[in-house]
Amino acid sequence: MPKFLARLRDRLTSGDAVGRVFRNAGKLLAGTTAAALLGLGSNVLAARRLGPEAYGFLVLLSTFLFAVVFGLLSFQSWQAIIHYGAKTLVDRREADLKRLVKFGFILDGATSIVAVAIGAGAVFLYGRSKGWDPALLTPATISSAGLFLRLTGTSVAVLRLFNRFDLLAFQQAAAAAVRLLVVAFLFVRGAALTGFLYGWLATEIAGHALLTALALVEIRRRGVRGLGREPLRGLTTTFPGLWKFLLTTNLYGTTRLGARELDIMIVGGVLGPAAAGLFKIVRQFARAVGRLDDVARQAIYPDLSKTWARRDTRRFGELIRGPALILGGAGFVVWVGFLLFGRPVLNGTVGPAYAAAYGPILIYLVGVMIAMATFHFQSVLLAMGRPGELFRVTAGTTLAYFAVLFFLVRSHEVLGAASAYVAYQALWSAWLGVAIRNRRRFAAKAEEKPAETPSFEDVIAG
Repeated sequence: MPKFLARLRDRLTSGDAVGRVFRNAGKLLAGTTAAALLGLGSNVLAARRLGPEAYGFLVLLSTFLFAVVFGLLSFQSWQAIIHYGAKTLVDRREADLKRLVKFGFILDGATSIVAVAIGAGAVFLYGRSKGWDPALLTPATISSAGLFLRLTGTSVAVLRLFNRFDLLAFQQAAAAAVRLLVVAFLFVRGAALTGFLYGWLATEIAGHALLTALALVEIRRRGVRGLGREPLRGLTTTFPGLWKFLLTTNLYGTTRLGARELDIMIVGGVLGPAAAGLFKIVRQFARAVGRLDDVARQAIYPDLSKTWARRDTRRFGELIRGPALILGGAGFVVWVGFLLFGRPVLNGTVGPAYAAAYGPILIYLVGVMIAMATFHFQSVLLAMGRPGELFRVTAGTTLAYFAVLFFLVRSHEVLGAASAYVAYQALWSAWLGVAIRNRRRFAAKAEEKPAETPSFEDVIAG
């Protein structure tokens, strides 16, 4: 066996934090890969049945509700729960963990109610102003109900903190499978756009209801009971900076949304629904492999937080180097594969109507490759307790992305949108890389002088 493969095998089977990250990533990868393939199948069937215009409408509505409204209102509670919850697990403070989890569930529930109200109101008013037919306006407005259970940050955090990545993988695959079954039924029955809107809503609710149920069962299995009886008074004293962390990660998530979701809205606004549907196909294919970096980021963040809480900088570096090299290499292999076989794959799935997606997918995959090689940057800064720095970098690069996107979409259409994403991802990664290097140097210098070393809280406060 080659030495590289032998080292990789030893890493995967080791019992340390690095081995655990690989195993957790492997579990999530199985679920995410299944979800990506099933999700691609759902979009292929919807695109073929509805055609570019109607499918473009479905894409724009789903993006507005489940990306824009959700992104603007989500506090990204899972990041805060993991950041502060990791410290309670290290220190064995069960009561504080229960208070934190209770707070997270309350925050998610309250935000969900507000999201449904805002989403329904916005869709209804916009549809009325554009003169939508009532047969379309009603299901479009009702689709906002899918936001009620979508804010499940605390459920995700609980499963990650307890290393139940197998349950997260199961939920992803199960939710995608249910959606594919519903879409396949609608496809066979020859359903119109209205039927697909209701089908999307039903599967959205079912998938997130399953996630919440799995988290609640796991909490009880771990013996963490009596959440409702735990007082929330003094929570911000126990977890200093909690609200600041939540608000900052909300701002970060909102700005990051520009690169991940609002680009479809911009393409649709400039070029129309058909172009938005084409760009959705581009992203769907390119991000099928890009889900690998999401998987790795989810798997590594809890261990990074626990490792930084112990100020183990050597282990901290080990956690990020190997996975980054592997993911970057995987991204390149996929790019070469699509270069060789992309055209027949497109013709055999979405059909000749979307053949123009080939070039933009190749370009978009370059940005995905960069994102995969730097997957850990976001998690590293959050583990260090630097959400503000993450937000500032993301805000600056997103503003630049919007400017480039508007210009290139007008001049090069969907191909320009894909090129703008590559430029954005390169700038974001380079800027964050410099910020992380400076922060790690600061921490290393602090450890070199034990007598003058500040507290952990002083270090992460900068």
